Amino acid sequence: MDFPKSVPAIGLVDGKFVDENITTGTPGSLIPAVWGNNVTSEILNVIIEAGISPDEADSTQLKKSIVSLITNQTKPATEAVQGTVKIATQQKINAATDDESAVSPFKLEQRLLTALPLAGAATNLRMFIPADSKIATMTADEIIVSTVLGRSYRLTNFNRTINLGAAGAGGTDNGAVVANGYVALYVIYNPSTATSALMAVNSTGVVAPRIYSSTSMPAGYTASALVSVLATNAAGQMRVAYQLGRQITIENRSLYSATVGSTVMTGVNIAGHIPPNATHVGLYISSMQNQVGLGVGISVAPLASVAFQVATASAAVSNQVSYSNTSVMMPLLVPQTIYVTFANTNSGAFNIVSGSYYI
Repeated sequence: MDFPKSVPAIGLVDGKFVDENITTGTPGSLIPAVWGNNVTSEILNVIIEAGISPDEADSTQLKKSIVSLITNQTKPATEAVQGTVKIATQQKINAATDDESAVSPFKLEQRLLTALPLAGAATNLRMFIPADSKIATMTADEIIVSTVLGRSYRLTNFNRTINLGAAGAGGTDNGAVVANGYVALYVIYNPSTATSALMAVNSTGVVAPRIYSSTSMPAGYTASALVSVLATNAAGQMRVAYQLGRQITIENRSLYSATVGSTVMTGVNIAGHIPPNATHVGLYISSMQNQVGLGVGISVAPLASVAFQVATASAAVSNQVSYSNTSVMMPLLVPQTIYVTFANTNSGAFNIVSGSYYI
């Protein structure tokens, strides 16, 4: 529809109807019958389409008809019927219980990212330090890193080098390394530039968090993941180690030795050899009966109770010196502490050595 501009001498002003002006003698616009009928038909078409009977006295029918038509055209969508659909909230998407709302690409990505494994999860992670050094290279098929707010990223084909003699990305977080202590290695990630690196953090005497939480992260790097904790020597170098996944194999280190047994369960601090982040420690325990006919035995446990003994090495062969050994990967229920007890108080040679740990 439009104003009847094509009708000659209809009296439109600026394309619109005007009233007669008696003062100036200006005539009013004419309304042709055909135009009036067309306008009425346009309105009636809407009313009839909405299923309403036209009523000359009802001036609300056009509005009712439009509302009705819109409502009928915006029924909730189903798998079989076209209609409107609401955008689901992030909470509904995370809960995964709403089957009637639409999922936006952004919210779907957020849900998928939060469904990723925990920060630090990795596939085929490896690092080899054949000699004490400040430099080492870590590789992995993929590593998961996260921000402190839970935004996760999957890094693939990871291959980065750490240098304890440098600072920032690829070096230490504050330029300092503690000698004869422990250093935690983090994978850090800058989402804006899609850049990743390794970063070392002093973790002597403290458990390094899964996600880096200090204030010394290089600019732009917002996601991280703890991937290793290693011992350092007197020169601040990483000591010889081989890492596969979360297991770190080290040179054998003597955790305990004794020549006389005690039946009292005794705690042994192993902080000088095993880092605070270690959750399990690989132990090799041995006992030697060096007095003929006197049996000996040594046991280890993760707690101060004989009920939790996980491994025992007993030597008890009549009429000769005898030797026994065993190995176990034991959980560290008390950080950097193992518990030792003996079968009796006989003298002998007792040793506990570690060559690996899990973080």
